[in-house]
Amino acid sequence: MRDLRLEGEIIARWGEAFDNPIISVCCITYNQESYIEDALEGFLIQKTDFAFEILVHDDASTDRTAEIVREYAALYPRLIKPIYQAENQYSKGLAMNETFNYPRAKGKYIAFCEGDDYWFSEDKLQVQVDLLESNPGVSLTFHPAKTISEEVRQGECYGFYGNKERIQSCRDIILKGGGYMPMASIMVRKEVLDKLRDIAPEFLGRNMSHFFYQVFGSLKGGGLYHPSIMSAYRSMHEGSWSLKVQSEPVFFIKAAEKYIDSIQAANMITGFVYNKEFSRRIKRRILVTINNVSIPVEVRKNFFNKHSDSLGIGGYFLWNFVFCCKPLHLLILKIKNKCSI
Repeated sequence: MRDLRLEGEIIARWGEAFDNPIISVCCITYNQESYIEDALEGFLIQKTDFAFEILVHDDASTDRTAEIVREYAALYPRLIKPIYQAENQYSKGLAMNETFNYPRAKGKYIAFCEGDDYWFSEDKLQVQVDLLESNPGVSLTFHPAKTISEEVRQGECYGFYGNKERIQSCRDIILKGGGYMPMASIMVRKEVLDKLRDIAPEFLGRNMSHFFYQVFGSLKGGGLYHPSIMSAYRSMHEGSWSLKVQSEPVFFIKAAEKYIDSIQAANMITGFVYNKEFSRRIKRRILVTINNVSIPVEVRKNFFNKHSDSLGIGGYFLWNFVFCCKPLHLLILKIKNKCSI
């Protein structure tokens, strides 16, 4: 634990507003003992002229994650509000933030940071609240993050779109398919989630993901991009969602199925205004899945047959003459990889 301000020093800046937080920081964690301390300290270094609360949900970790959260919660009892599950809830199909953190959130705005990411700018919350307060027509703001991974170059950024603030359209955000914004960079008006809970509570509780925070948050006025790099995103580390999807074929298929079902539901909820963009995302996910040679060909065949109508004649050609013929498929991928070097 580094040298942090005491709880009293943090809340002294807030005056009588302590019981009325402007921000609810939502953090979900599971078996992230190597990273959770960075996340918690990133919350506690924040310097704001308004109150915030830190809502942490541990989903029955089997390592020291919950123990570490308890240590910090004991030191900051008025700031850190933890939930410790005795039984894993994700395995029951529940969405963690949506089921356990939002119902108790008091803030006008919601800021996200999962337990394996972290914030390093002490002004992050202040900057983003000021942006949303001065732009009432926008419901979401985000910024770039530095990427931490053995596979990327030092200093590489995720979500950098230039050195000036700008509005990114909902259409562009949908077409990116979830990779537009680092999750730990997003701040959204809580009213967006309240409205979604009213009109589609099952979607919020079962289907909400990184992608759909971006979509529903940018429906009104787009997403407000701020160029400062204020958080860190860990990619492809042990225990991460990204690594699990890439390394476990069965999980890859299940994730693809849920992604497609969720897009179809989101398309309906938004009144098919972005039907073209959502359809392109579905097609893209199908192609990525049947192109994954780590998945047994019979499994990919069943997946293709289920979703072939979304691909049209081009998809039929790719499957029957390329993807289902492993030697030809591998040769094409090899040529493609050489050309990209």
